[in-house]
Amino acid sequence: MIIFLLIFSLIPLATTWLSGQPGISGIPFWGPHGHDSIWHLSLISQLLSHFPPQNPIFSGFQLSNYHYGFDILLAFLSKFTPFSLSFLYFRLIPLLFTLSVTFLSYLVGAKLSGRKLVGFYFAILNLFAGSAGYLVEFLKSGQLGGESLFWSMQSISFLINPPYTLSLIICLLAILLLTRPTAVKLLIIGLSLGFLPIIKIYGFFFLLLILATYLFLNFQGKVFPFLKKYYPFIVSFLIVSAFVFIFFGLYKSGSLLTLEPLWFTHSLIEAQDKLFIPSLASWRYNVATSPTLFKLPFLVLVELLLIIVFYFGNFFFRLLGFTPSNLKGLSPLESALLLATLVSALIPLFFIQKGTPWNTIQFVYYSLIGANYFFAKYLFRLKSIPVMVVLFFSCLTSVGTLKDYFGSPSPAILPASELAALKYLSGQPGNTVFTVPYDPYKKAGLSTPIPLRFYETTAYVSAYSGKQTYLTDTMNAEILGLPISERLTQSIDFLNSTSRFAARGFLLNNQIDYIYLTPEQSLSFSPSDLEITEIYSHEGIRIYQVQK
Repeated sequence: MIIFLLIFSLIPLATTWLSGQPGISGIPFWGPHGHDSIWHLSLISQLLSHFPPQNPIFSGFQLSNYHYGFDILLAFLSKFTPFSLSFLYFRLIPLLFTLSVTFLSYLVGAKLSGRKLVGFYFAILNLFAGSAGYLVEFLKSGQLGGESLFWSMQSISFLINPPYTLSLIICLLAILLLTRPTAVKLLIIGLSLGFLPIIKIYGFFFLLLILATYLFLNFQGKVFPFLKKYYPFIVSFLIVSAFVFIFFGLYKSGSLLTLEPLWFTHSLIEAQDKLFIPSLASWRYNVATSPTLFKLPFLVLVELLLIIVFYFGNFFFRLLGFTPSNLKGLSPLESALLLATLVSALIPLFFIQKGTPWNTIQFVYYSLIGANYFFAKYLFRLKSIPVMVVLFFSCLTSVGTLKDYFGSPSPAILPASELAALKYLSGQPGNTVFTVPYDPYKKAGLSTPIPLRFYETTAYVSAYSGKQTYLTDTMNAEILGLPISERLTQSIDFLNSTSRFAARGFLLNNQIDYIYLTPEQSLSFSPSDLEITEIYSHEGIRIYQVQK
């Protein structure tokens, strides 16, 4: 059983293993790594030179409204181990993470249920359980896929979101320690929970709900015996939480959530990359904005149907774990896990995140883990052949996802010419780099691998130079609540300026140290007019230093 788990645990490495490794043509990226991983690399590069970190994509600002605990860990390992940052991020850490998730899942499932086979199923589900998306994709195109068609990321992709994976490891470890709590274990749980907000706030909420429910169920109305037994957890959690919220400024972040009922179910049929049923979306909107007594019952039925589709699509076979017979005789810890699972699943039904509405789907990530446990208990009650059939069909989405990480060439690449230029820039004094704003229309018609400057709005200049950029990765800038519209306008005005004095003033007023241009980019004035000096030119990549 352990040998099988070891083998299975290596399969998710396919989602990270090929990306981020320098080759003759440059550095290739598959899947979300062409954006998300580059953001983390840019942040880690800032942590290697500044703490607290500067905002890599918005010069002159420190990073705020972001939980960078994972990035601190990577910066520490990069600084004090002989391994390169790319090797750590894309290979070594994913290997350690997938082994940790697999075997912690096995131990949690076995200890919590008292059955080793439940632990085995729980580990397998945490690696491969998927959504019903492949059913829709197969009907549409005859292909397997559709992992996030109903919005939520599924098990196979856990490594592409390393802060989530780290938080999941902490949650699993805390649950495991809680199966047989001692003073030392409770101390570790308190410390872990206290630090969790700087890693993943959604995981903090999930684990906090489990622990709060568990403690409530064990309270029994006797204050002093309760405090005597659980004081190591309570004291350690309060002390570490106070430190984290003050030192990392989490108290300044404000509320993440805003009330927006049914946003996910509505967008499910409105977004082209989701289920997308435009005729139903149009009908629902028209009736909702001008309801009539006759159509109102039909609107209610449609809304209920969309809710059912949302949860069925995301949870799929996991829903079998919530049958009444499967939930009989739960222990206090299992009951706490069940409540946390249900509440985490319901939050996105009512709330979205400010700035980036879809971010609250991350509550469902943790809910799926809880559902995997109860589904594993359900599988334990089946005979071997039905188990294999159910497991096979519940994990088919993962097959479609994995094939996306084996294609050749890679979808995106940092060309060798730009990598050399950014390496040169990293050794120069000064900090702020101006880059031409990303234009999504220039991506059209390009064949793979697409250079990162065309692929997506990313922080690649900061990631591989260690500098701050004036404005890049507007996607993350929007998530962080930064005033990007003003800087975007100023950037375009600078590039199109008819006054060299205004253009020169832009550079000085914003303390720009360097201008980074790629072959298809140019300035409206000569270097002498702007008082800038070309310090690098190779294969069309030019770097200018602003004279001050």
